[in-house]
Amino acid sequence: MTNPEPMNLNLLGLITTVIIASLAVILGYLLAVRQYFKQREHEQNRKRYLDEGFDALVSQIEEAFQVFKHNYANGLFVMQNFRDMRKKTDPDICKGKFRNIDQSSFQMVSVYRIQTVINDELMLIWKIQQTAFVFVEVSTRLYTSDIATMIRVYLAKSDDDKYPTEEGIDEITNEYFTAIVSQDTAARRFYQFQAILQDIATEF
Repeated sequence: MTNPEPMNLNLLGLITTVIIASLAVILGYLLAVRQYFKQREHEQNRKRYLDEGFDALVSQIEEAFQVFKHNYANGLFVMQNFRDMRKKTDPDICKGKFRNIDQSSFQMVSVYRIQTVINDELMLIWKIQQTAFVFVEVSTRLYTSDIATMIRVYLAKSDDDKYPTEEGIDEITNEYFTAIVSQDTAARRFYQFQAILQDIATEF
């Protein structure tokens, strides 16, 4: 009678080899799937960082310059009205005409996300963002502080006061007109920055 042990050992070895080979295939498949989902997750996170980061940043800058454009248009209106009306100018002409930036709506999260993805170690995006906001704030003060104060002081001036003279007011008015137009020219640099951000976001 034939000894069954060698056959059983051979069969066991064959089965073990098949199982190991199958496990290797399954493991390889699982690793490939894991790598796929890991890569996909990375791409999704990258896309989320870029999309949400760029979208939020562009939205914030756009909101800031909506404030700027609003104040610019009203600033020209106020100065034109004052130039034509002088003493007949409404004392409250500046009241409610100008808006301020809502600082609570501007957060660093969007900038951080972009810097993380593009390796912005110099924090250039943050610096440009902050420069844009400061620019809008400074331009707003031209209207709410400088121009509003000038008009208020002039309207409070009695006929006996020698200063400021009408010629002096003409000069000051022209200077403010020049300042308003200069600010609008300077703002175009930030419009270019907005366009660049949009282009970058489109590329990704």
